Amino acid sequence: SASGRRISSVVIMGMGEPLMNYDETMKFIRILNWANGINLGARHITLSTCGIIPGIERLAGEDLQVTLSISLHAGDDAVRDRIMPVNRMYGLGKVVAAAKRYAETTGRRITYEYVMIKDVNDSERQAEKLVKLLKGSLAHVNLIPLNAVPESGLERSSDSQIEAFRKL
Repeated sequence: SASGRRISSVVIMGMGEPLMNYDETMKFIRILNWANGINLGARHITLSTCGIIPGIERLAGEDLQVTLSISLHAGDDAVRDRIMPVNRMYGLGKVVAAAKRYAETTGRRITYEYVMIKDVNDSERQAEKLVKLLKGSLAHVNLIPLNAVPESGLERSSDSQIEAFRKL
């Protein structure tokens, strides 16, 4: 970098779905990983997706040891449909099954992102469903307190609710 510091990790996420722009995303990852380029080890690259199954399946065949991160945010389809309309196309069970196949193929642990939203997805019941859904998976769940935007009408779960959810 211009500051002379080495880039230690990269997360591909945000303004757009990386797996909907698959070819360009793979080009970017290969440039990051290229010995004559940035030379960043693939294990230090995380690709975050909302769960585009065909992209997950293609990525599993790339022979790249990137970390796959999936924005899950719910333990069942009803809640995920409400907060993530993509779930109507790629339902929770199918997304998790594709992620499990990815983990089996690559030997890489999946990270599931779970934004904690008060009275939407932070109940004990949702935690139990999440446990059942991911049981036996090579997985890590990252609980993220919602960064509330007033216009959304959604609120961050309390610290005590997040901790109770985590314990379950």
